[in-house]
Amino acid sequence: MIEYGMNPIGFLRRNQKIHGDHFTFLMFGRRMTVYLDIDGNDFVFNAKQACATAQDAYNSMTKPIFGEGVIYDAPSSMMMEQKRMVKAGLTVPCFRAYIPIFIKEVNQYVDKHWTKDEDTVNLLQSISEMTVMTA
Repeated sequence: MIEYGMNPIGFLRRNQKIHGDHFTFLMFGRRMTVYLDIDGNDFVFNAKQACATAQDAYNSMTKPIFGEGVIYDAPSSMMMEQKRMVKAGLTVPCFRAYIPIFIKEVNQYVDKHWTKDEDTVNLLQSISEMTVMTA
């Protein structure tokens, strides 16, 4: 998962060489299956909802951040309405405006949770908590 987060294209290419066009890896404790090539694109983009859904793929990652009944945890009709509303806030100008807020949140977290006397910090836990706070 860390390799995928740091270099997703390199991760996919390396695993494609090892495993072929279809392989599965763990992300946040869930099995994520990758389908590459033309057949993979057809499967992903033309799959029936009973076979593959964005809700199944993303719910475990977004529910802890956004809460129950929001976006991928909502019924399909409500999810589509919520996605339209959220999309307006996910533009480049909006993200630029969020940067000072992110910096403030991270600095507050560091001031509260990290002491100068500590030699080590649980970075994975801290980054996870900061991600939730900034989301």
